[in-house]
Amino acid sequence: MEHAHEQLRRENERLRMELKLLRAQTCDGNACQTLEMAAEASRTGTWDWNIATGELRVDERWAEMIGFTLSELGHFTLDAWHERCHPNDLEQSERVLQEYFEGKRPLYEVELRMLHRNGRWVWVVARGKVFERDCEGRPIRMVGSHHDITERKAAEEALTRNIGFERLITALSNRFISLGFEEIDGMIMSILQLIGEFVGADRSYVFQFSDDLQLMDNTHEWCAEGTEPQIDALKGLPTDIFPWWMERINRNESILLPRIEELPLEASAERDILEAQDIKSLIVIPLTSGAIPFGYIGFDTVHREMEWQPDTVSILKFAGGIIANALQRQRAEQCIQAELDLAIKLNTSTSFQETLAFSLHAAMSVSGMDCGGVYLVNKNEKTITLAYHEGLPDAFAREAACYPFDSENARIIQEGKPIYQQFSRLLSTEKRRSVPKTSRPSPSSRSFTRER
Repeated sequence: MEHAHEQLRRENERLRMELKLLRAQTCDGNACQTLEMAAEASRTGTWDWNIATGELRVDERWAEMIGFTLSELGHFTLDAWHERCHPNDLEQSERVLQEYFEGKRPLYEVELRMLHRNGRWVWVVARGKVFERDCEGRPIRMVGSHHDITERKAAEEALTRNIGFERLITALSNRFISLGFEEIDGMIMSILQLIGEFVGADRSYVFQFSDDLQLMDNTHEWCAEGTEPQIDALKGLPTDIFPWWMERINRNESILLPRIEELPLEASAERDILEAQDIKSLIVIPLTSGAIPFGYIGFDTVHREMEWQPDTVSILKFAGGIIANALQRQRAEQCIQAELDLAIKLNTSTSFQETLAFSLHAAMSVSGMDCGGVYLVNKNEKTITLAYHEGLPDAFAREAACYPFDSENARIIQEGKPIYQQFSRLLSTEKRRSVPKTSRPSPSSRSFTRER
């Protein structure tokens, strides 16, 4: 008798499930249409799995999610689904499904990757529920959905990656504090590689200005494998050949160029130079001391175009600030060391000429210049005279040998300001041609004066 009651109970349960499915199938047209529109709007595809046969029926949206039409998928089975599921996610899916079947979970729900037709992975959240069981209570039909969460996953991964990168950069910035100034260059190279690999750049580099922003030098460079280095060819570049570029650097603006051909007409000079280096995309972050730029950090690609994301720009600005501080500290410590070295040498000087030489060597070392001169002030004759120089072309030394007090150059020298721009105008076009290419037509960044 008890066995008969148990069979009757199971039969009633089966009939109730069939009735529930029948009601769902006979919903009015508007309700079905609303459900379809909601699924499409939410990027959700549905599936219906016959557990006994392994047949898996999916809708059009489900097929589109992995790049197919329903007709292209044809007869679809659970085995075909397994082939499309990422191997690293399949085990978790099977475990969650088994726990659901055993009543340990109220719902089958798991995030996994499905292989798209074009070879990329689509992240979905799969949800499902058993709607039909056999007389023994075993599941025989399960219905559920796939919801595309690729964008959400990409955002989460980017956030996690950025947080990790920021922590790494912060740790590196703390290391800068304890580094000697002679170790800073090596650390900058490490950061350029780290950032370059992080943003997917082919080349990352630092340029620093000199001569009152009239010249710039590529001082540090990292290149990915297969990328041609450019650092040796990018020394002593006149900044006036980059007018559009320098205008933005002087305004402390970052330059983002996903495509070089998008440069405006007024940047045609910059476009020609960049295209000559096969650069496809680039980003440049100014390096400033206070509000004054002294260089920039840049990243470019030569093998493909790159879309620079806002969060990437923020991280690069953060890293640029660290590099700027490190370079300023290096410069300050170099100046201090140069002053100490100069003081020691002056104590050993045996002549006034030797004192001038020691002073000029110190100035050239700190400024990075390859030539320079020392001017002495003669109040009796009211002149400023070039008393000692090294590396200056003869033509320049003749033209700039002496200035009367009432001249513009003398006034600038006495104020302690650089006058290289005015120096270059002293030479005629013919005389400039005689200047060796290895020498810059300007003296050191500061002219020294001494009364006598």
